[in-house]
This record gives sequence, C-alpha cells and structure tokens, in this order.
Amino acid sequence: MWLVNNLGFNAIWFSAIFLGNTALALGVPLLIAHCWYYRARNELSTLLQVVVIGILVDSTLMHFGVFKFAEQSVLIPVWLMLIWAAFGATLNHSLAFLKDKKTLTLLVGFCLPPLSYLAGEKFGAVSFGYSTPYTLAILAVIWSPLLYGLFRISYVKPQTRLA
Repeated sequence: MWLVNNLGFNAIWFSAIFLGNTALALGVPLLIAHCWYYRARNELSTLLQVVVIGILVDSTLMHFGVFKFAEQSVLIPVWLMLIWAAFGATLNHSLAFLKDKKTLTLLVGFCLPPLSYLAGEKFGAVSFGYSTPYTLAILAVIWSPLLYGLFRISYVKPQTRLA
C-alpha cells in the first residue's frame, strides 16, 4: 500500500502544480478515501495538523518574500494547502521508513523538500523572491527540523488500520 500512497501524493502534487485550485476535484476525494481506508484515530488529525503547520510555515515565507504566488493573499493558495494535506497523508505510510531514523530524516528534510519547491518554481506554480541558491538554503534549514517534527506528531505505525 505504500506504493499507492506514494502515487496518490504525486498525483495530487502534479495536479496542484499544473491545475491550481482545480486540483481539489482530484485531491479532496483521494484524501477522503485515504482517511476512510486508514481509519486510525489520528490519521485525520495528522493531516489537519500538517496542513495548519504548512499554512503557517509557507505563509510566513510568503510574507517575508521568499515565495511569490500569482494569487497573492494573506495565506498560501488553496492548492498548496492541498499539497500539504497530501504530504501529511504520507507520513505514516510511504514515508514511514524515516520515522525512527533521526539522522536520515534530518538529511532527507534538508535535501528533498527544497527540490520539490524548486520543481514547483520551474513549472511556474511559484516564484522565488530571492536567488535560487538562497531560497533553497532557507528551505533546507527550515525543512530539516520540520520534517523531523512532523514525524513526531504522526505516531501511528505504518499500515495501521482499524477494522
């Protein structure tokens, strides 16, 4: 099931990057199906906590000029909130192998999420307000401990499902 979880995240990520808020038509049903399938008590709670943290982190970065969106407002765009929810859905499943590996989690957080933002920038979903190397450095410094912290709030073992 980790593969299905990973494919679901990528389907939501690509649709959100290329379709913006229209991606909600695909992403919301996928996330509802995810929460229904994994009826563990904290699955929905984890998703909601990750979305709130993501909104706070990325909206702060937006207000400091690190990110610029076509539809600039007080908060990040809804399509980016959807990506955060989809990311939250991976923590106990396709990314669960990182849970007990602190050093690896910090390293993955340092390297991979900034590359995801870089891909979003290359595809035109976001603009960087600073140079690319500076922006990636900011993201790496934020995401390394952030990813570790997100695993601390998601405590369900992989593939846990209530009958």
